[in-house]
Order: sequence, then C-alpha cells, then structure tokens
Amino acid sequence: MKRHSSEVLAHQELTEADLGGLRQLFDSEYLKELGEWDPQQPYGYTSHDVHIMARIEGLVIGHVGWARRVIAVGTETLAIAGVGGVLISADARGM
Repeated sequence: MKRHSSEVLAHQELTEADLGGLRQLFDSEYLKELGEWDPQQPYGYTSHDVHIMARIEGLVIGHVGWARRVIAVGTETLAIAGVGGVLISADARGM
C-alpha cells in the first residue's frame, strides 16, 4: 500500500523539494497556457501564505493555498482567506 499524507505549511517553510513538487504539479496543468510557475507570483495572483499539500510516497499530488486578506464590513474589519491554486495531479484524480 502506498503511503498517503497531507501537510499544512507556511509559505516560508516550503523546502526546495516542496517547490519542485509544486512546480511539477502546476506546470503539468498550466505550462502551455500560462507559462512556468513562479511561487512568488503564481499566474498573476499573489503568492499563498499557507499551503496544504497532499502526497503519495512523498510526491506532491494535490495542493490548495490561501492568502490572508482583511476586508471592511461596515465599520468593522474582518480577516478572510483568498483561496487558490487548487490542483490534483491527473494520476491521482478519482482516488
């Protein structure tokens, strides 16, 4: 049985291996349409503050990220998350 795992990492905690896995995941989906993935400015949006990565045998097979945002609601401010970068590798879809 293959070992599945997931982890939550702050952007600054990503290792070179994590970035390589994310690059492979993003580029496998978007390279032709949007060009090479840039972790500091992925596809015109701000970078993520937090990443959730799914792995099989250590390989990144899924990702969702979010960035903290603050909005005004009436006279109050509210912290929210801008979610993006939701991807599942083609090999892992349907699992």
